[in-house]
Amino acid sequence: MKRGQLLATLTSTELSNAQLGYLKALSQQVLAESSAARARQLYQADVIGQAELQRRESELVQSNADLSGARDQLKVLGMSEGAIARLARTRQVDSSAQIVSSIDGIVLDRAVTHDIDLYDALKISLISVDSTMRSNLSVGMPIDTLVVRRNARTAEVAYRIEPDEPYFTDLRQRWSAALRAAHAAIPRPPYGTEQ
Repeated sequence: MKRGQLLATLTSTELSNAQLGYLKALSQQVLAESSAARARQLYQADVIGQAELQRRESELVQSNADLSGARDQLKVLGMSEGAIARLARTRQVDSSAQIVSSIDGIVLDRAVTHDIDLYDALKISLISVDSTMRSNLSVGMPIDTLVVRRNARTAEVAYRIEPDEPYFTDLRQRWSAALRAAHAAIPRPPYGTEQ
């Protein structure tokens, strides 16, 4: 696959809820920004005290943090910066998200089929991540995993794999041993050798 290539289109109520949360946070941030600007004017005109100005500026800081958190949630769910900007501009919620490749790479299609068990697919994805980490130094721990079944509203698994996590360490060791054994069992190519 190539960077930017469409990998999947997902429909998710969780994405819709996150978009609604983002729009609410955006509205609150705009309101808090306006309120803080007005409070600055009133303070300079000696209409309100410093405590009221600080309260409104504190509300602005909190609303900025809420908006940032809502934006990060959308990114985690696969929305690009462009899609988030479009959401802010149009205010139209879209429960489908296009997942595009962020890097060039290879999809493990030798072991994955459309009817594979979800947890076998998770295992294969962890093997893929391990292989990527060994060949690309810019990829590393921790690994965030999220397992969501089709039409589910919540994640079945949301887990962060830290360095030295027992299962992943065992998986890495077993996969390395299996590759070495497979390599040893496959005959050398006949190319360039005398028959």
